[in-house]
Amino acid sequence: MKSLLTAVALVFALTQASFAEQAFTENGMHTQDWFAQDSFLELQDDLEVAQDEGKRLVVFFEQKGCIYCKRMHEEVLSHPGIAKMVKDNFRVVQLDLWGPRIVTDFDGEELEEKDLARKWRANYTPGIFFFPTEIAEDNEESGKDLW
Repeated sequence: MKSLLTAVALVFALTQASFAEQAFTENGMHTQDWFAQDSFLELQDDLEVAQDEGKRLVVFFEQKGCIYCKRMHEEVLSHPGIAKMVKDNFRVVQLDLWGPRIVTDFDGEELEEKDLARKWRANYTPGIFFFPTEIAEDNEESGKDLW
């Protein structure tokens, strides 16, 4: 009986530890504490910050309840080597596929996350968009022509 209680306590402790390590956004999406928490959702500014840090900008579209997003966070981005590689090389901005926050696209258009997702044709999650180190300023529809 004593060993059964010890085993149950060990399983409980391990389960609690794994839940404690997981981070979630205000709306319940999985996230990483090293994602760009300081973003004002002005993508040209995020691109410039990434350049200043010697990194590239990447935008993740995710949604609450996405099993593939969960697996990406729990099985891929939690791996120390992968997390280090992404942190060292990319500025990650996380957006909600159905979100209402206002985002300023590279072309200056202000729109809700869900409308930006539609504009960029982000139809599934996780949708991961990698950007070049510079966006052409003379392209009026730069956000549309990247893909």
